[in-house]
Amino acid sequence: MTEPNALSDAVHFLDKKVRELLERLSFQRKENLRLKRGLMELEQSKMVLEEQIGVLNRRLADAQVNFSEMGSVQQDDLIEQRLDEIIRELQECIDEIN
Repeated sequence: MTEPNALSDAVHFLDKKVRELLERLSFQRKENLRLKRGLMELEQSKMVLEEQIGVLNRRLADAQVNFSEMGSVQQDDLIEQRLDEIIRELQECIDEIN
C-alpha cells in the first residue's frame, strides 16, 4: 500500500510543481508585455527627442551661418567707417552741385 501512496504523492507533487511553473509562466508573459510596452514608449520618446535634436541642430547651424555672415565687431566698425566716408563724399558732391 505504500507504493500507491508514494505514487499518489509523486503525482500531487508534480501537479503542484506544474501549476507553479504555469503561474510563473503567466506572470513572466505579463511582465514581458509590460516591458515591451515600456520599451515601445521609450523608443517613441527617443524618436521625438531625436527630431527635436535635429530641429535644434538646424537652428544652431542657421544661427552660426547668420553670425558668420554678420562678421565680427571689428568688421562692423570698418563697414561703419567706410559708410561714413561715402556719406561725407556724397555730402561734398551735393554741396558742390548746390
